[in-house]
Amino acid sequence: MHTFSDHKNVEWNVEISILDAKRLKENGFDMMDFEKFSQQLSDIFDAYEILWHIVKDQAESLSIDAEEFAKRYSKSADSAYTALVGAVTDFSQRHGKKAVGRAIARVWEATNEAELKRLQLLESKTTTDAISRVISQELEKAEKELDKMGRDSGSKSDE
Repeated sequence: MHTFSDHKNVEWNVEISILDAKRLKENGFDMMDFEKFSQQLSDIFDAYEILWHIVKDQAESLSIDAEEFAKRYSKSADSAYTALVGAVTDFSQRHGKKAVGRAIARVWEATNEAELKRLQLLESKTTTDAISRVISQELEKAEKELDKMGRDSGSKSDE
């Protein structure tokens, strides 16, 4: 079983039963359609909806509605998403879809690797220097525009 804790220290159990999978399918999230489901898992809104369907019974037992859960999810999305992907992988493997489970896990790993590379690129000296140049250029343009506006308003007051 996979878990995550929200910002109010409530621990959520993320385990997918056959009934959860059926409920997901009825709501347009067919776990056995790898291509479509992996795209849905990659979409932050769909991932939230999938997770909500899985933890809805827990939430209701805690008197937490969808809106409150969304707030809690938003503040712990990384750990919630990790738990979700783990639960999807486990379910797929338990129900004879080992390739689907492994493929989803690989998509998750590749997504994390790509995000790490984007962060490294963003934090690199070359990128930092380029961003600094753009900021300096925009500040210079703004100062010139302000100077021009000051000269224009000064010439109008002389009239």
